[in-house]
Amino acid sequence: MRKLLGYYKSCFSLRSSIICSLALVAALCTIFSVLNFARYDVEINDNGRIINTGVYSKTVEDALYEAGIKVSEYDELSQPLTSNLRKTKKIIIKRAKPIILSVDNKETKIYTTLDNVGEVLNKEGIAIDENHLLATSMDTKISEGLKIEIIPKVYQEEVEIASLPFETVKKPNGNMEKGSTRVSRNGVDGEKKIVYKVIKHNGKVLEKQVVGEEVTKKPISKVVEYGTLSTVMTSRGDSLRIKRELTCSATAYCLKGRTATGRTAQRGVVAVDPSVIPLGSKLYIQTSSGSYVYGYAVAADTGGAIRGNKVDLYMETRQECINFGRRQVKVYVLE
Repeated sequence: MRKLLGYYKSCFSLRSSIICSLALVAALCTIFSVLNFARYDVEINDNGRIINTGVYSKTVEDALYEAGIKVSEYDELSQPLTSNLRKTKKIIIKRAKPIILSVDNKETKIYTTLDNVGEVLNKEGIAIDENHLLATSMDTKISEGLKIEIIPKVYQEEVEIASLPFETVKKPNGNMEKGSTRVSRNGVDGEKKIVYKVIKHNGKVLEKQVVGEEVTKKPISKVVEYGTLSTVMTSRGDSLRIKRELTCSATAYCLKGRTATGRTAQRGVVAVDPSVIPLGSKLYIQTSSGSYVYGYAVAADTGGAIRGNKVDLYMETRQECINFGRRQVKVYVLE
């Protein structure tokens, strides 16, 4: 009897153990399923470093803790620590950089996530007054350890000797062939003294103003002469050295008597407009084609109708004047 009771007791214990084990497995599976359902993926941009991870936490703060990422009070987050991360599933962290703010040589260490010096000064409420100077430019990018310096304006005087370049003056020379040049006087640079007031910091010039100038040595101009003499060949084969060449309307006259310059009217005496061809000028006159040559002449007379590029040529007879009529001629003013 005792053996039979022992047999039934052992069977009951085995059955209980199996049932308990199955229940435990089922519970663990349920817990695992619930946890796996609660887990979700997030993207963390840590100052440009992308981290993709799975978390169970609901808030930004808890998710960062779960991911093992620490942030300081100076770092900038894309959303508050208490925000529900399940809505965005993304965190952007901009890490603060330590920099030095120096005002009148008094240094303060601050942390900032801003991009440039101007933004930092604006946030800190620092304005540069007329007695101070910003040694670090406003657009300087923020980097770790950067020193932003605001210094008092302390001027020092500097003197500089500067060169005054000489000018080049060109002068015509009627005794030189056209196209030729020569230096009749060399140029020499001058000098001037310039006085500046300067602000320097760490060997760098931050501000420089001219406060006075004085010419201590005047420059001497360079003189270059250029030729105005031309050489032309007449229809008769003569080579002429000329100062000027004009195209004129020519007529003829044969009246005897004295000219405006006191000369006797004769062949070779020409009436001109003195504002165009000075009286006394030596001339050579022919048509452009060379079909008519008056030849050598002198500007020795004037006339009421002779204005501008007009000339009146003396002829010996009235018939010569009629035959000549009015023609276009080349008038060469000789050397």
